[in-house]
Amino acid sequence: MWIPLLLCLYCVTFAIALPEIGHWEVNKPLGENAVFPKSVLDGTSFSVQVTCTKVADVRFSLSVLWSECADAFAYVKQGRNASVISMLVAPGLKTESIARTEKQFTCSPVDPTTVDMAIPRSGSQMTVVSMNCIDSSSCDKDINAHYIVDIKGSYGYLSGIEYPLRRFYGVLALGHALLAFLWLCFTLFHWKDLLRIQYYITLMVIIGLVEQITLYALYESLNRTGVTLKSALIFALIVSCVKRTLARFLLLIVCVGYGITKSRLGTAYRRIVWICVIYLVCCLLDSGMRAFHPRFKPSLAVLLGGLPMIAVDLAILWWSFSYLVSTLRETRMRRNKVKYRLYRIFSALLIAVALVSILCMCASIFLLHWKPCTRAWRYIWFDETFWQLLFFVILLTIVILWRPSSTNKLYARSAFLDPDVEPPPEDLEERLLDAIVSGINDESEGGKKGDTNVALEDDALRWAEENIPSSQPSRNGANKQSGQGGHSAAATAAAATQLKLD
Repeated sequence: MWIPLLLCLYCVTFAIALPEIGHWEVNKPLGENAVFPKSVLDGTSFSVQVTCTKVADVRFSLSVLWSECADAFAYVKQGRNASVISMLVAPGLKTESIARTEKQFTCSPVDPTTVDMAIPRSGSQMTVVSMNCIDSSSCDKDINAHYIVDIKGSYGYLSGIEYPLRRFYGVLALGHALLAFLWLCFTLFHWKDLLRIQYYITLMVIIGLVEQITLYALYESLNRTGVTLKSALIFALIVSCVKRTLARFLLLIVCVGYGITKSRLGTAYRRIVWICVIYLVCCLLDSGMRAFHPRFKPSLAVLLGGLPMIAVDLAILWWSFSYLVSTLRETRMRRNKVKYRLYRIFSALLIAVALVSILCMCASIFLLHWKPCTRAWRYIWFDETFWQLLFFVILLTIVILWRPSSTNKLYARSAFLDPDVEPPPEDLEERLLDAIVSGINDESEGGKKGDTNVALEDDALRWAEENIPSSQPSRNGANKQSGQGGHSAAATAAAATQLKLD
């Protein structure tokens, strides 16, 4: 049960945060401060163009506050004079003024005045701009100042935190494109032998490629223009939630054994579809609240909005692992080495994902979330992209294990039992699995019947090994057994009755 809980934390960690912009156009009355917070790298330039609604002689003041804490300026409250600048930052976080300039000029609505400054340090900064009339007695109180501000590095408008994201999503989009091309080649070469589950994998690869291209385009546009396109951000959110929903759907049907040990899902299909639809709705709600909320500003509404998705995710993962345990035991009892080896590899992959997720979450909590001052802001991008990279590794492993090939028939559902022997009751398979899995359930309930269940499990496995062959017998063996059909049928029925567990 611990592995689904840890995987749940891994699945809900990634969310598209609201990117930091680098271009502003604001209007402020004379005497009121305008603040522009952003994380920057050293050598970043600050440029502001000022115009006024009426001609006036003004005193322009610009100061840059700096902090090594990424969340230092999460709580910004604007004041009307420079004396309250120290109150604009969150309490308890150290800040200092690293640059300041003042200038007097005549502000007009036609001829803009430009002021440039270089920010000498890397870290979180907040630039405070204000203008006041030199002669307040002759100054009109209704004058407004229009600021056009650009905070831009040598590489573009991306902030210091989000600068690596554009390159990362570009590389990951290239990896998804290569993976999609290889999968398409295998699909075209073996299109006559495709399994049904491989169609879902194809859809998963395509959606993953679209998501990475969308995220790369989002950050590329932000780097060029300094402004976030809300339409692109919303589209990226929708594609991301659809991909995560389809990933859980694919995980469920793989653990059930669809296309491998079962030719159809039966009544489980409707339950799987409904729980995935519920997850999609919860994911859209949670991602929408996170994407339009500042990165370092906590909110109770955002926290509560993610609780339904966590609950649904726990149900999906617990359900998936329950199915996976049943499928593993089924393939092992029926001595199908090919299918058993396939699911053993897949199980080892999920366990490895759980262990890596634990290490990454511990490192993330210790470095980025343990203290109120986040000094390791340069690694925040890795905290977000690691889960994308891990998902790509999982998808790559699934593509390798379930790749189209001429041996697909080995994985297709085939007759496990001897066709020349009278078949057992239809629910024998379910009762065998229930007899084995019930031992796990009883142990979780307190272990009162532990010894009895272990003995029953051993009897069930022993009966399966003695009576269920691993391959179909030859013709001579079939002819030899044909005369003993009645005896075999009676033995099978007796064994089925003996395995019925209360």
